Amino acid sequence: MTTPPPIPASHAYDTAKGYLSEEHKRKFTITAGVLGGIFFLAQFVLPFAVMLAIMPAMMLFQRDIFRDANLRGGTYWDGAVWYVESGFAGNQEAAVSLHKVIVGGEDESSNVAELEIHNPWLLGDQDRIWIISPSAVGYYQDGRVNLAADAQQLGDISRPFLYDGRPAVVERTPARVALMVLADGGWREVKRLPWGDSEERFAVERDVQIVGDADIMHVFWKFGGTIYYRQGLPEEGTNDQESWQTVCPAGYWWYAILFAGQPMVVTPQHRDSPSSVLEGLSLKDGKWEKVFSRRISMASNFGVFPTRDSHGLVVLTQMFPGSLRVVEFDGPEVKAEKRYGSGFPFPRGMMAMVFIPHLGTFVMPLILAFILSAFMRKHRVGDFRSETAEAQFAPLKHRAVAQLIDGVILAAPMLVAYLILMPAFFDFEKMFDRMGGIGVLAMPAMMVGGLIWCLACFAVFAVLEGRFGATPGKWVMRIRVFGTDLRPCGFGRALLRNLLKFVDGFFNFMVGVLVVALSENWQRVGDMAARTVVVMKQPVKKSRWDGE
Repeated sequence: MTTPPPIPASHAYDTAKGYLSEEHKRKFTITAGVLGGIFFLAQFVLPFAVMLAIMPAMMLFQRDIFRDANLRGGTYWDGAVWYVESGFAGNQEAAVSLHKVIVGGEDESSNVAELEIHNPWLLGDQDRIWIISPSAVGYYQDGRVNLAADAQQLGDISRPFLYDGRPAVVERTPARVALMVLADGGWREVKRLPWGDSEERFAVERDVQIVGDADIMHVFWKFGGTIYYRQGLPEEGTNDQESWQTVCPAGYWWYAILFAGQPMVVTPQHRDSPSSVLEGLSLKDGKWEKVFSRRISMASNFGVFPTRDSHGLVVLTQMFPGSLRVVEFDGPEVKAEKRYGSGFPFPRGMMAMVFIPHLGTFVMPLILAFILSAFMRKHRVGDFRSETAEAQFAPLKHRAVAQLIDGVILAAPMLVAYLILMPAFFDFEKMFDRMGGIGVLAMPAMMVGGLIWCLACFAVFAVLEGRFGATPGKWVMRIRVFGTDLRPCGFGRALLRNLLKFVDGFFNFMVGVLVVALSENWQRVGDMAARTVVVMKQPVKKSRWDGE
């Protein structure tokens, strides 16, 4: 095989294709490749590294990141509504605490005591609050929490109620369903009940509630999505369906109380996300009639508590962990309403932990553009020559800053909209109250509006580049876009190069930066497709090789 002749030195520029020499091409390609790999890797690693650095500090200074109130298990006692709240951070064990909200008071919900009983029900008695769970029993009295040492573990239990002046629950085990009464520090079976043996999905925790006074026990049973009612406990071995009265359809959460001496059921009705209507139905003259109706916004759980006033009622709702709304009723009319806690579902510190680490990923392509610009000035040929003209390539750093300016123009309306809506964004409950279902459409509407704005800017930028060679950013940086003949490229080619920014813009324009640095004519993918180049603003001169 014949060895090809050596390439003359005069043709070195042609073989290097845009570099000062083959050696310069080799050095620059290696340098750009290494830097590109480092910056690409940093875009993935840096956010996680920053988050790992921030997280220990957040855990140290913010013990309970999430706080979830169990309103359904609360009770009214001593002029306040009492409930249990769980707070947890990361993988830490949940901290359970007893809280109260004073009815008619101005103070926020206060932490009264720490509890060792998890997921308990509360039951207000004359001189104490009983704290009852399947695994433990205690009570709160005189500022202290006391545990009953002799109470045995139970199975699935209903919300506690008073039976002959003593705490009682309905318990279900695989063997039977029974009425259990707390006596002498332990549970005692009083009566077997005819529920659940043939219903696999039956759970007394969510499907049975009993309220009563000294003479009558009011029994409520949720079955097949409907709530049924009867006076008195049913007898084991009977199937007296006629004694059960249909009340209303039931949501997943429902509440049974005594209101003005009559049984009442409160449950969400007419669900139309994101809001639903909380309705209270009371038994009057043998019929169930609606007493009050209240629209609530995306309540994750709620509690309903009658006060000592015969027509007083307090409704607590939680939209998400950390938020609490207290509505006081005087009969069917709202007497007062207060909001406690945050209107945002996550702690502000957590949002900072999520977004701040990613800010560096937007800066890194700009840093890379400045670094590669210095190496390109050292290793690359900076002039572009067509058949009749020549111009100086626009430095990569100039193009990066110009793109940043154009990006700010593109994002300006969305940034303004964000600043205007940010207070509402950090208060979801107020936003839903004021705007209802329209609030849910705010984000999609912003996205559609932003898309329309971006497409309009692309069209305007294409007109400006096609005719004058400059967008606002390029005009500020004194650079221009021309066709490869160094003449105006026209609207069609300018539009094409702008649309292909979706390709060059991968990884925050890291792809575009590297393609410009390594391509022969300092072109990104859009330039190659549209046959355009970006040069410095200067008179386009006639080439020395053409007629001089």
